[in-house]
Amino acid sequence: MGLIIGIIVLFIGMSVVSSTGNISKISFVYKSNNPPNVPSNPNPLNGSTNITICPVNFSWTGGDPDGDNVTYDIYFGKCGDNLTLIASNIMTTWFQDSQLLEFETCYIWKVVAWDEYGYKTEGPNWTFQTEENFPPYKPSQPYPEHGAVNTPLDVILCWIGGDPNLCDTVTYDVYFGPTSNPSLKEWDYTETCYDPPYELELYEDYYWRIVSRDSQGESTSGDEWVFTTDPPNPPNKPIITGPTSGKVGVEYKYNFSLSDPDGDAMYLRVDWENGTPGPWQGPYDSDTTVRLNHTWTKKGTYAIRAQAKDIYGIAGPWGTLEVTMPRNKATYYSLFLRFLERYPLLNRFLTLLIN
Repeated sequence: MGLIIGIIVLFIGMSVVSSTGNISKISFVYKSNNPPNVPSNPNPLNGSTNITICPVNFSWTGGDPDGDNVTYDIYFGKCGDNLTLIASNIMTTWFQDSQLLEFETCYIWKVVAWDEYGYKTEGPNWTFQTEENFPPYKPSQPYPEHGAVNTPLDVILCWIGGDPNLCDTVTYDVYFGPTSNPSLKEWDYTETCYDPPYELELYEDYYWRIVSRDSQGESTSGDEWVFTTDPPNPPNKPIITGPTSGKVGVEYKYNFSLSDPDGDAMYLRVDWENGTPGPWQGPYDSDTTVRLNHTWTKKGTYAIRAQAKDIYGIAGPWGTLEVTMPRNKATYYSLFLRFLERYPLLNRFLTLLIN
């Protein structure tokens, strides 16, 4: 039974005498309430397809013919199931649901409008179909780039992933290691950047690959990528210390001080006299002094040369030390003459002895 709203405009059973003496009859005027408008113009459209699985933004046209305040109840469910009330007393003609939908599923919904006097109007059932699921995009745009060199040891790996279905969740399996076909290091990883699990080595090749996986178990494997870390710094020039003069046929000891900016182990080779370096010896730890002996068989002036290379094969500059075997007689004579110049009386005395 509808609610009747009576609006009294005059008093019952009474006569009103005007200033002119006329008598007016008292009467009642009643106005009946109309229910709200039928909800219409749904979004998503009735019968629409390929709707994203993102939380739905429902909207409709409502209102009331009497201008009454209207609230709305929203019912929602899968086609073939009973509708469930998911929101009530909505004061707007739109509502966003918070849940993700399922792929390739038919959904049904309706809106019930209520005015402020308890009248209601139930809208029709509307349906829509969600989108088809597609596999994730193939991982791409790696950083470092495939084939990159001089990569810092603290590099963080990044890539572009994602999925054609806007609100589908994607996780990643990360394969990484120093050999081709690297091992799995992370799975169900949600980020698109990855910090390797251990300290990288200098001048080393590292291989990596990403597999994308969506919420439905569809997966897409990326290509295998490789990068090379920074080459090491070359060893420092060996510092050679030892006698700079001597006699032929005598064995002399020399020290070769080795150091490397990266602290790498090193090999050492020495060229004693003929311009042809000897074989590499070692390896030796950085900041080590190597002691070697050598005997010259011929008189002359020689340049001892020494070079170090690290365990990666990077060679440093030559270190040198000049040696005279034996000391030149002319040098001794020149020093003697300088001595006599400083002591002229001694020079005169020796002259008299010689004469």
